[in-house]
Amino acid sequence: MAIPASQIVTINATVSGASSSAPNILQFQDDDDMAKLIAQSYSGWTRSSANNSGDSGYQILTSILIPAGTLGLNSKLVIVADYENSISSNIKDIGVLWGGNAFVGYSPTTNASTKQIYEIMNANSLTTQKTLNNVSYSAIPGPHDTWNVDTTGDVSIDFRVKWRTSPIPSEFITVVGYSIWHYPGS
Repeated sequence: MAIPASQIVTINATVSGASSSAPNILQFQDDDDMAKLIAQSYSGWTRSSANNSGDSGYQILTSILIPAGTLGLNSKLVIVADYENSISSNIKDIGVLWGGNAFVGYSPTTNASTKQIYEIMNANSLTTQKTLNNVSYSAIPGPHDTWNVDTTGDVSIDFRVKWRTSPIPSEFITVVGYSIWHYPGS
């Protein structure tokens, strides 16, 4: 059920310690306060190995343009990406570029498929972002990474892949799809 902006909704739920006569109110200020899906595709983009030296260079499989001004001072993007690859001892490098910067990546050998979730947060600035680390969600023994990408202009998000070690001709790396969500900041 879609709830229009500025509508007050009464939820029939019991809140611990609340009066039974007091309704629980959830109010949406306006549509600009809510997360929005800004890009999504599950078309699938595959790179197959040619078993030659060209396999060792990165190839961008798909790019998404984030329009100028999408991110506010404290906005964030959440990228959900699905991947599949052939299983072998050959190391595959799978990564994402943010405005040309390699901000995340991982290198599978035995995993046939994975879902990664990345966040890019404007750090009270339109030109400075923070990311947690170079692999999905996890704890790390260091500070957030800092990036300097001007979000007042268009910014590209590029999904790229390569083989770090020599593949055999039947190997593949696939970006199955992605969703990119924008969470407005305050």
